Amino acid sequence: MITASTGGTPQHLHQPVHANNDFPQLVPSARICQGCSYSTDGVPLTPVAWPCPKPAEEQAAAKTDALRQNSAAVRLARAVVARRAGLGLTQKQLADRAEVALRTVSAIETTCNRRPHRSTLDALDRGLRWRPGSAQRVWRGGGPDERPTAWEVPPERALILRAGLPADAEAALVDHLDARRQDAEAALEQEARLLLGQTLRLVHLGVAESVD
Repeated sequence: MITASTGGTPQHLHQPVHANNDFPQLVPSARICQGCSYSTDGVPLTPVAWPCPKPAEEQAAAKTDALRQNSAAVRLARAVVARRAGLGLTQKQLADRAEVALRTVSAIETTCNRRPHRSTLDALDRGLRWRPGSAQRVWRGGGPDERPTAWEVPPERALILRAGLPADAEAALVDHLDARRQDAEAALEQEARLLLGQTLRLVHLGVAESVD
C-alpha cells in the first residue's frame, strides 16, 4: 500500500488512484489500487484494477482472528467458572488467591478480556490450583492440568458459583447460604444432644428395671 508522504516518499496503502503515465497499457484515467500496483518504494508493478481484493481479504482475516479470540475467551471463561465452582470459591476469593484485581476475574469470566496477559493466565493457574501453563493451554484449545482437591463443595454453593452472577451478588448469596448452613448445623447438633440425652435415660431405665 502506498501514499505520498509530505516529503514525497511513497507509503503502502490500499486506495484508488489514476494510472496516469506509470502504466502505458492503461489510459491515464484508469482507476487502479495504489497498494497492489506499486512497491513500497513507489516503483510501478503490475497494475491491479480498483477495487482490489486485498481489503476484503484483510477484513475476512480480521474477522477470522476476532472469532478465534472470541472462541478462546469463551473457552477460558467456562473453564475458569467450572474450576472455581469446583473449588467452592467466589470471584473475590479467586482474585485474592490469584493476587489479581476482582475486575480481572470478572473480565475473564464474562469474556470481556479477549487478550489476557501471560501474567494473568499464570495467576489463574495459581488461584485455581492448575499446574503451570494450564490457562495458556485452555486458551489455545487444550485442557487444564488440575491439581487434586480433597474437599467437597456443597451443591447449593456450587449452583450459585456457576450462575455467572456479578461478584457482589454472588458473594451476598454465598454468605447467606453459609449463615443458613451454620444455623442448620447448630440446630442439628442441639437436636442430637437432646435425642442422645433421652436415649441415655431410656437405656439407664432399662438397665435399672432389669436389675430389679
